[in-house]
Amino acid sequence: KPRRIVPTDEQFRAIVEDIRAEKRNAEAEESANFVEFMGLAGLGQAEAGSLKWGDVNWEKGQLCVRRRKTRELFFPPIYPDLLPFFQRLHSKYPTAPAGETPIFHIRDARKALHNACKRLGCPPFSQRSIRAYLIRRLWQAKIDIKLIAKWQGHNDGGKLILNTYTEVFGGNDAAYV
Repeated sequence: KPRRIVPTDEQFRAIVEDIRAEKRNAEAEESANFVEFMGLAGLGQAEAGSLKWGDVNWEKGQLCVRRRKTRELFFPPIYPDLLPFFQRLHSKYPTAPAGETPIFHIRDARKALHNACKRLGCPPFSQRSIRAYLIRRLWQAKIDIKLIAKWQGHNDGGKLILNTYTEVFGGNDAAYV
């Protein structure tokens, strides 16, 4: 059984800033944005890497994402912490980007994430760990597990989240007693 670890809020912020500040990485800003997005949107590397600006529905406050494994569409919300992130990226364009314009120009930030964890002395978080960061935050905010599952593109009513993720969320058990 794989050992799953999820960054704390402080670790997540430190990792994103460390990646962004790395001078030896020509794609530092893009890598930091990619990792930050995965953590704020709770989406995996494949879904994040394939998003285009046309997939952002500003009016409805949601994304249109195609699940890579099943090819099914699902519609996660643009969470409150994700909205300013999108606005910041969108504002970098002199005119509104075309719908087919990719949001990210990379499809993987594994190396940048690995190096940031190493520099910061953090556990070796994976891109999957970063995705789980939002799932944990939603779970701790007492969002219904079925709704979290729906937002993740799962059709199992939350079984995968309960079986896969909640085992690693118990690091602060004392806070719930």
